[in-house]
Amino acid sequence: MALQQVAAVLAVDTRAGDTAYRFGGEEFIVLLADEFLPGAVIAVDRFRQTIEALSVPHAGNNPPGVLTISAGVATYEPGSALSSAAILELADQALYRAKNNGRNQVAIARTADLAATK
Repeated sequence: MALQQVAAVLAVDTRAGDTAYRFGGEEFIVLLADEFLPGAVIAVDRFRQTIEALSVPHAGNNPPGVLTISAGVATYEPGSALSSAAILELADQALYRAKNNGRNQVAIARTADLAATK
């Protein structure tokens, strides 16, 4: 039920041309077309706020409370040598940084993180 509610928010709050996909158990990927980093962070934080405002009970949070999301944002810059796999890895690392820093927040990918994993 919670995943369906998250998916519904993503379906309603994405623009024409944006796409959202379920990626793994409880993870989603949202591709924001023609968006630079500042706008992407604003959009993803809006998703986060909307999902929290649903007030879906979630006993798994500590302390128990409502369903929230953590997010990692990475962008493709025109002319970049980064592959789509590398950008996905950056977003995933940012996601886990958001989770480790207390959850219910958006973290921005850092290209230094990618170099550190090699």
